[in-house]
Amino acid sequence: MGRIEAYTGNDIWTIVVINIVAGVPRSRAAAALIRIAGPLLGKFLAWKAARASNTAEPTPSAAAIAALHSRVWADAGNTTGKRVARVLETGEGYRAATVAAVRALELQLQQPRTGALAPVQAFGASFALLVPGTRIQEL
Repeated sequence: MGRIEAYTGNDIWTIVVINIVAGVPRSRAAAALIRIAGPLLGKFLAWKAARASNTAEPTPSAAAIAALHSRVWADAGNTTGKRVARVLETGEGYRAATVAAVRALELQLQQPRTGALAPVQAFGASFALLVPGTRIQEL
């Protein structure tokens, strides 16, 4: 049984961890085999991955990418029982993230902000709507 103590200000939190398994016991023969075969298997898998990454995959068309959508669902509540739920829908996720990052940089250069801030803290609740094709629906 392990014990971890976390300190937050004047409070001390004790977390008791039971049944930590850091490895699987092996016989001496199995351990020796793994010690020898492990590096060889690693080299084989690296060779196989390099070979697979050299094969060109077809690039999707602009129309196929435009047809992709990402949806994020959020639900929040408080102690009084009030709940709100929203769905954010945008285009293909990687492109939306790239556009959001560039837009955040543009806004930061226009009006510098300091500190570690979430996008909503730095740029406001409607920041996600600056990504073309993004909408937020109340449920």
